[in-house]
Amino acid sequence: MANEEIKRVWIEEGCISCDLCMEICPEVFLVEPSMDCVVKPDAHQHFRSKDEDIRQACDDCPVEVIKHAAE
Repeated sequence: MANEEIKRVWIEEGCISCDLCMEICPEVFLVEPSMDCVVKPDAHQHFRSKDEDIRQACDDCPVEVIKHAAE
């Protein structure tokens, strides 16, 4: 999947709101105070340009709840 273009990003249950994903890729992820991480509504426009950052956020998530797919 590493070579396939990211078409979808989502957050599964279990987010601990550590802000790491937002630090890595603020164009795609948002963590508001006292809230779980969300994928921004306009995030899709950054999937191609921020591919490496999205993958890094997925890999570095301490609870492994950030997912992406090429579908």
